Amino acid sequence: MPCLILTGHPSSGKTTVAKLFRDRATSKFDRVVLINEESACPDHSKSACYKDSYIEKKTRAALKSTFDRTVAASDGSTLIILDSLNYIKGFRYELYCISKSANERHGIIWILNDTATIHKWNSERDEAAAYTEPQMEELIMRYEPPDARNRWDQPLYRIDMRQSVSATSSDVDALQRSVYNMHNLSDALSKPDDVNSGAPKASPQTASAKPSTFKKRSTFRRTSSSSASKDTEKSLQDGDRAASPIAETSCDSKKAQGVPDRSQCLEERIDEILDQFLSYVKPLEEGMSTRQQIATDANVLQNLDALTQRICSAIATAQSLQMTKIEVPSSIDQSQTITWQTPSGRMIPTAELKRIRRQFAQWSQKNPPNDPSELGIATSFLAYLTEALR
Repeated sequence: MPCLILTGHPSSGKTTVAKLFRDRATSKFDRVVLINEESACPDHSKSACYKDSYIEKKTRAALKSTFDRTVAASDGSTLIILDSLNYIKGFRYELYCISKSANERHGIIWILNDTATIHKWNSERDEAAAYTEPQMEELIMRYEPPDARNRWDQPLYRIDMRQSVSATSSDVDALQRSVYNMHNLSDALSKPDDVNSGAPKASPQTASAKPSTFKKRSTFRRTSSSSASKDTEKSLQDGDRAASPIAETSCDSKKAQGVPDRSQCLEERIDEILDQFLSYVKPLEEGMSTRQQIATDANVLQNLDALTQRICSAIATAQSLQMTKIEVPSSIDQSQTITWQTPSGRMIPTAELKRIRRQFAQWSQKNPPNDPSELGIATSFLAYLTEALR
């Protein structure tokens, strides 16, 4: 169940792109689920979901819980698209953790647009669904742009929805208008050579950019607003080539000439993103710190200690009688037994048996047996003993 997270300024065209993704992905998936404010908060309009901080917090909680339930209930033939502002990087990280816990693919779609078009499209909306001007300015200012160097923003695909070509790039404009411009901060803390160096770019088949390691300098390098803007634009141009694995199409050349065919270009761009995302992005792997531990009985370690001691005693007794096939107990009351044969064909000293038994007990404290029954413990210990004696 691959998960695609859309992010961008309000009224930038996210819903249009999300619906196109849903329509274009029907041939690749049995089911496509589109999550947005209307489905998560049916009692509120989109603008009402961001009326104040309290309602906005409830909106994010509803979106996250709906996303979590959908990821947990869907199968591998389902595509999940979250169409929302998703403008807080901490919220995008929480969504990334949900996809990671499910061991599924995760990608970010950054919808870019110029400010004039955003305000124009917002004014054309119904009065109940349109954002107010203070809302627009506040959401744009508080927007935290995605950074392809963050693992929760990888892979990062950019879709430019501008109606006309302008001198200023949409991503640069979004960064300059945001008070959370972490790109300038990371550039200021990095070495000048790291920012403007002509490092080799990633190949088009690379699904995500490898994060860079930023080393803090002993003295903070102050930059003027003009130089910071140039460095930001340069780093964004370099990062766009590495983070977006989509190759330039003929539509890009049309757009450069000032006559873009928006519908055709957008559909081709979405098809390329889906192909690259499904072909080259690997599912996330859950870490040990967040992996759900297997529930075991409270006395499983006590049973393990008693049963392994009886097994070692049975092996030592059988070896004194020079027996090759040994009947070891598979229960604490010794009513059931298992036949076990020494793999090395030699006498095993009692001290070595005790050492292996202690190692198995220490290992079982961090890795409880999948079968906590007495038979499961005996089988697991004999397998561990056989491997240790090879």
